[in-house]
Amino acid sequence: MLKAPFASRTFHLLGGALALSLLTPGFASFEGIPENTHIREMSRPCCSFAQSAITRRIGITGVIDPNNLGEHRFGRQKGFDNVGLMYTCRSGFVDISHLRDNADWAATIYRTLLNHLGRGVSLEVVKETPVKAFTLELPALPENVRASYTREQIARMAVSLTFDIGLYHEIATFFPQVVTGPRIPVIGPLFLSERMSAFSLEDVYSNLLGATLGVMAADSPEPYDAAMTKLLAARVADAEALPVTGTEAVFQSLKGKWWNPGIRNYRLVRRRNFDHGSLLEPKLPQNELIDGFCANAGSVIPLSNPGMTEVSGLDFRSVAYLRAVPDKSYAKKLRSLGIALNPDGSFTREQFPAVIEAMKNWFLKKIPESLDY
Repeated sequence: MLKAPFASRTFHLLGGALALSLLTPGFASFEGIPENTHIREMSRPCCSFAQSAITRRIGITGVIDPNNLGEHRFGRQKGFDNVGLMYTCRSGFVDISHLRDNADWAATIYRTLLNHLGRGVSLEVVKETPVKAFTLELPALPENVRASYTREQIARMAVSLTFDIGLYHEIATFFPQVVTGPRIPVIGPLFLSERMSAFSLEDVYSNLLGATLGVMAADSPEPYDAAMTKLLAARVADAEALPVTGTEAVFQSLKGKWWNPGIRNYRLVRRRNFDHGSLLEPKLPQNELIDGFCANAGSVIPLSNPGMTEVSGLDFRSVAYLRAVPDKSYAKKLRSLGIALNPDGSFTREQFPAVIEAMKNWFLKKIPESLDY
């Protein structure tokens, strides 16, 4: 249980899933969250779902100690905060890098919506590599309509929009953009395809969890970083995270089953998660080692995705939505999957189901066990 002033905003279940629990309107300080009209990049490089000598050497893996999460730092503007992967008995694998990034995006978008919803503005969002323009569209609304949205509804909009940003990222990384890694003695420079991490099994759950916590922290009377630090620590404890040795042991027990050692392409990760519906459940492996670690654990913790459900009876997709304009190469790749762009050349959430289904089918052809849990 969190101590005051968080006692009234602890995690609660809504329809069996972790959902937002907000304070009485008017208490948010927003201290530490910049007020601007640009949803800036939040980037904490880390982590590929693997634990091998090569991936460790090039710095794309890491395990984090749940008792040494350290302080959260918004956008890493005042120094680095700790990131890495951990295994939890109730939420499976969690990527703390994805979680922190999505928390900061959600906090920014939440404040932006409170200030600009219904004002008829188009705000720039961080650009994915193959996108020419990426914006948050907030069409003009009559004042009485704008005022009818409650703080809780706006908070849920922020979580949903942040989750959409995460899906845009997963979709973009599916296409084999090659990035140059560090030079390794004898081996030389490594050339890595981002496809190996697209829809990795822990990503979408970590994204949605981060977005949920970020809005809760933003709505706190405490400074954002302090609130986020407390909320993350409480959430990790509630999920029953294993110590570093436990997470490393779980990884080793899944070697050759859920990930392949020594591989630097999409076959590195053998399990994917394409869920994007109204309820996200963690992907939990089962073997004797894990069953022993988690013998007395509580039930799994699903997450509620407000973007796929109505917000208190209101559909907000027409009043706040993301719009991406792919560059020529990206547009061609989307069309190769049978995806038609909008008449203005944009790519919006309406195309997500078809795009994600096409990508899921691609992985299933290449790695038939991709969805076997």
